[in-house]
Amino acid sequence: MGSSHANGAAVLHLVAFAAANPTANALNRLTAIADSVLAAAGTTGLVPSRNLEIAGAYAGADDSGTASLVRALLTAPTLAQVITPAIRPIAPAAVPASDAPLQVLVDHPLPLPAGEAIGVLAEVNAADSTVAAVVLLRDKHDPLPPGPLYTLRGVNASGAVDPTASIWSQIAVDWAQQLPAGRYAIVWMQYAAGAAAVPIAAHLVLADQTLRPGCLAQTTSSALPNRQMQDGVFGVFGTFESFAMPTVEVLQLGVPEADGEFHLGLIRLTDAAGRPCRCG
Repeated sequence: MGSSHANGAAVLHLVAFAAANPTANALNRLTAIADSVLAAAGTTGLVPSRNLEIAGAYAGADDSGTASLVRALLTAPTLAQVITPAIRPIAPAAVPASDAPLQVLVDHPLPLPAGEAIGVLAEVNAADSTVAAVVLLRDKHDPLPPGPLYTLRGVNASGAVDPTASIWSQIAVDWAQQLPAGRYAIVWMQYAAGAAAVPIAAHLVLADQTLRPGCLAQTTSSALPNRQMQDGVFGVFGTFESFAMPTVEVLQLGVPEADGEFHLGLIRLTDAAGRPCRCG
C-alpha cells in the first residue's frame, strides 16, 4: 500500500480494552475504552470510519501478582472469515512491565475494514484485571527520517488534576526544555506512573492530526519501553511544530494520580525557516 501522508501526519492509533473482574475459565469480551476516533459498538467494540489495519496487540492479566491470562483473541467480522486470531505473546501482568511483550504485525497486518467493530476476547484462570491494547495503522507507515535522535523529558504540570479512572484523560505536561524553532518527528514515546494508578497506556494529541499514536505504560520511569516501539518498528508516530507541542492523554485503571513521567524520542526535520534539517 502506498504512503499517502508525506507531510508526516500520524498514521498510528492506539485503542484499549479492559475488564476488572472477568469470569474465570471462560472467554470474556473485554469492555472497550471510549475512544475519540473510533465509534462505540455497544460496550465491547470500536468501529473505524475508514479502512485500518491491525499492526500490533498487547494483552495481559494478573491475580495478586500471579499470571492468570490463558489466552486472548482479536475479533472482527472479516477476521472471522479465516480464524479468530490469537494475541501472542501474552503478558504475565495487567500493567505493562519493562519491555512489555507486544505482538507485532507491521509487515503482515490484519485487515479492519471501515464499519467493522474490533473487540477482544480473553480467558483467565482467576478473576482479576485484564487489559488489551491494539495498535491500528492507516496506510503504510513512514520509516524513521535521518538525523540525530534527541530524548525530551516531561512531567505532569504543577497542580495537574488527577486523571479519571478507566477513560482516556488529558494531562498537562511541563516539558523540561524549550525546543528550537522547527518541525519535529516523534519516533518513540515512554510513559510511567505509580503502580497504584495501574497505568496502561498513553496517547499523543497532535495539532491537525486525527489519529492518536501512543505507547504502553510502565510503573517506573527506569523500566524499558516496549522495544519494538522504541526501535522504530512502527515508524514515525507523528510530527509537530515547536510552537504547538503535543498534549498527552493517559489511561489509568486503578487509583488515579497525576504524577507521571514522559519521554519523547525526537528527530528535527526542519529549521525555523522550514528548510530540511539534519543538524543538531
